Amino acid sequence: MKKLKEIDLSKLILLYIAVNPVFDMMYTLFADFSGMGDYGAFAPNQIFRILFIVLLLLNIKKIRDFFMLVIIGVYLLITLMIQNYLGYTLSVLTNINLIGKVIYFVATLIVISKLLQMNILSEKKLIKSLTVSAVIISVSILISPFGLGYKGYDYIFSFRGLFGYANFVSGCLLGILPILMYLYKGRIRVVLILMDYVSLLLLGSKASVVGGTGIIVIMLCYCLKYELSISLRALLKQKKIRIIFSVIISCLAGVMGIYLSKQIQYFIDSQYSVINFLTSHRVLQTEYAAEFISKLEKGKALTILFGLGSSKVAQILNERIASFYTIEQDYNGIMFYFGVIAFLMLCIYTIKIIYMIWQLLKKNCQKNFPFALSFIVMLFQSILVGHVIYVPLASVYFAAVISIITNHYLEISQKKTENQRFSKYKKILLRGKQKGE
Repeated sequence: MKKLKEIDLSKLILLYIAVNPVFDMMYTLFADFSGMGDYGAFAPNQIFRILFIVLLLLNIKKIRDFFMLVIIGVYLLITLMIQNYLGYTLSVLTNINLIGKVIYFVATLIVISKLLQMNILSEKKLIKSLTVSAVIISVSILISPFGLGYKGYDYIFSFRGLFGYANFVSGCLLGILPILMYLYKGRIRVVLILMDYVSLLLLGSKASVVGGTGIIVIMLCYCLKYELSISLRALLKQKKIRIIFSVIISCLAGVMGIYLSKQIQYFIDSQYSVINFLTSHRVLQTEYAAEFISKLEKGKALTILFGLGSSKVAQILNERIASFYTIEQDYNGIMFYFGVIAFLMLCIYTIKIIYMIWQLLKKNCQKNFPFALSFIVMLFQSILVGHVIYVPLASVYFAAVISIITNHYLEISQKKTENQRFSKYKKILLRGKQKGE
């Protein structure tokens, strides 16, 4: 036990975050070569994920935080018991696997937040670990066209590296992109941004291409406002800057033009509805699950409150469309997997984070805007595309960004409290002097 206490466990957390993508590559390769497929392969990476949860638990410093995690875990197990009572639990292992992923996200969020607040974990070191992770993801995607990775979508030039799916990978790369543009300077920033952005283009999804291009444009405006001391008009008078600016805008416009033309052609050929095309049929997953609940004659109230569970949802969807196994949109998924109570808790927490962001932007927009943008991008990815909250790789990025935002908010709150105490103390002293006179 003494030797365990001497180990700096926060460094192990940073190391895990940095090499986290490797575990997903292990899973993909194991599922592929074992022939077990993506739904059922217990790859070696699961062992590392379990060890990471143990590591997180060892880093919980306060009993209150531990109880919070226990309460969430107990609630999720209660939903499983009620679903079993209603006859929905077709596979206990599948349901527990999803519960484990949610606990993984919550534990990561709690521990990283607390370690940042206690200055045990450095914000810069955390971002550097995320950067190393993003570089590993990018390299895997960038070498895919040379036969060292898997192809992505059939209808477009697309690659997904050594990952099972493109969507959760795009969530990671989109989430880190604003922070890369904020934290790093000079050539290293250019290299990191290019690697990240080109990887997003190669993924070929609507979220990755449109989202990545949008972030680049927004962060260019941010850099012009906060990093350059002269006005945009004065800047554009310089010939060299005009050329660079024109080239960047032309490249971005060209990329978007080519991509959108191919997407429009695919939309015309496929004859999908607009909503199905934009959500890649994810809206149907929610519709099928809602339709099942609406037709229930018994246990409807309990089902609405506590959900259907992962295995039952998989059965409902798979009976309608063979390729459907999950509700991919995270917020809708939480509602149908664990019920309205869990969904409302998630919504309340999300509103709380948005309130924090609003206060931070009013206090110091320059410092907090990149993290706010990162959160908003990952939030939209989670709501519309999914594969963020209960996908271990992407959930670490989301948890880290939320933790940084929470830490910034607590810092300004503490300063505000200290200033209020100081002003009260000052008033008391002034009153004392006045009475003495």
